[in-house]
Amino acid sequence: MDFINTPTLPLAIIDRTKDYGWRSARPFALMLGCSVAICVVLFYHRLDKVFPLLYAHYLVSYEFGLIKRSLVGEIASLFLAKVNYHHVLFVGLTFWLITLSTYLEVFRRTFTFSRRTFPLLAMILGSPFFFKNFMFSIGYFDILGCLAALIALLLPVNLALPIIMGAIGCVLLLVHHLFLLLYLPTIALIVIARALAAGRLTLRFAAASSVAAIAAAGLFLYMVLYGSVTVPMDVFIDALRARADAPEYITPFVARVWFTDIRYEIAQTLEMLPSNALRFPVYLAVVLIHLPLISYFRQLIRALKIRRDRILVRAGLIAISLCYIPIFVVVFDYSRWVSNWATCMILVMHTARLLPSFGMAPVPLDPGSPRNRLFGWMITLVPRVGIIKPF
Repeated sequence: MDFINTPTLPLAIIDRTKDYGWRSARPFALMLGCSVAICVVLFYHRLDKVFPLLYAHYLVSYEFGLIKRSLVGEIASLFLAKVNYHHVLFVGLTFWLITLSTYLEVFRRTFTFSRRTFPLLAMILGSPFFFKNFMFSIGYFDILGCLAALIALLLPVNLALPIIMGAIGCVLLLVHHLFLLLYLPTIALIVIARALAAGRLTLRFAAASSVAAIAAAGLFLYMVLYGSVTVPMDVFIDALRARADAPEYITPFVARVWFTDIRYEIAQTLEMLPSNALRFPVYLAVVLIHLPLISYFRQLIRALKIRRDRILVRAGLIAISLCYIPIFVVVFDYSRWVSNWATCMILVMHTARLLPSFGMAPVPLDPGSPRNRLFGWMITLVPRVGIIKPF
């Protein structure tokens, strides 16, 4: 039996399963086409709907110091005297397309493109947790964390990898400090796993990674402790309205997020918890329709050749999941957090495939299986998960 020893580009190996032709993949092509149509509809509905809080993020700059959630607005201020909400959608769509293109390259390197891997691609791209939800939440910054993790999967494995990813992580924290829990643990797991697979986890690599981690942690603490606005709210609102093409959307209710502390956010989240808890079974149901993907992920982990790697991936999954618990306690946008958690699971699945494993076919899903087709359509027909509440 052959082994996969290449850490960055797993080679296709002999598949001893039944040789299905492209005809068997037609239902998955229809699923993918349906997912594309859903994304187009979701973007169309975003054209006329304004999210004032999202709009405000593109108006806040470093005029009042190094404050949280202000990097995007600072960059926008370098190019735009007035910000229109359509600028928000343009930036969001641009990053959505860049992230999609980057993911396709990651998929090509990880699984290769073929008729045997096409069902896997169709299910992943059709997941309501992934690109469809990123389109629904277009303009939000969560997708930047996914893009950063994809970059970590593509960069060469050398001493520059932890340094570059540490710098990107700090940029993410300047965009929004919650990235420390949202995506940085996943990025860290990717860097460690790829270094192990390439045999480059040296003392110098570990030292560079430690420096990057300390820098990110320090920046996070600064943002949490000193990142609030210190000027009066009316002065802050006037500054935002001066840069807004539609100033009527900038209200004290919108501006409050730059003044509140963690105690206020926890109190607000706990107040909404009884209502949100009623929807937890909905999230579970959406997770369960991904059973073919979950089953294949388990196969990948079991097929890892080195016990250390199996422990690393499992411990990484637990650590990433635990990092989402504080987010759920502090911020009530549960649909976003569940979707980002599921996205991290997909990213870790790619990471596991890059680790040395026993020979196994790169096809995870039998395209002729009625079960896979049923779950595939269930995944596809769920349009998205949402931002605060499901659907």
